[in-house]
Amino acid sequence: MNEADPALAALWAADEPAERDPVFVLAVMAEVERRRFWVSLASLVPVTVAASAILWALSPIIRTAADRWWGLVDQPAMIASAAAATLAVWLWSVVSGRPTPVTA
Repeated sequence: MNEADPALAALWAADEPAERDPVFVLAVMAEVERRRFWVSLASLVPVTVAASAILWALSPIIRTAADRWWGLVDQPAMIASAAAATLAVWLWSVVSGRPTPVTA
């Protein structure tokens, strides 16, 4: 070793990064959660398509029953009812703490 080595080592030691970088840790955590979100959202697409197809296939029966029982044949009321039911099921699943479709 020559005389410059201890001086360089001291200079490099002053420049060393911290053991934990909170900004980097938060950025990685955000990216992981963003990826989980998109995977979870993508896993809901087949369920949504299947539910839509089933409701579309059952719409004549639902329309007839609605006409016979309540007279609610207008389409906006049926759309609002479906949206309210979907929101209610989603809120129930969130409040009850059910696991998401994708678990890591």
